[in-house]
Amino acid sequence: MTPDNLSSLTWGGGDLSESATSTKALNACPHSNCRIVASFANTCGMVALPDGGKRIEDVFIGLDDDPEVAIDKAYRSCEQKFGKGRCHYLGREKSAKHTAFCVGYDYGIYSTK
Repeated sequence: MTPDNLSSLTWGGGDLSESATSTKALNACPHSNCRIVASFANTCGMVALPDGGKRIEDVFIGLDDDPEVAIDKAYRSCEQKFGKGRCHYLGREKSAKHTAFCVGYDYGIYSTK
């Protein structure tokens, strides 16, 4: 993630080590000040942000084996801090089977461009 643009998302995954996936995600980010937001394996994750969020501290990650629960966790965490109806999901694809990023026996990392 870069503080310059929280709405752009880079996904790393498919590696057998956290360090390899971290390197892949950071190399894919076009900014020099990118940071890893979350790392996880064998579960699903989703990112939520408050509308107009501009700080790295405004990023909420929900993790769960059930992709829909991961989505709910991220969104509820954001709403608890910023209020109902004031948050959105980051990186949500309308055509995806699930709207969360799920990984198996490898590591996945969220970061933003």
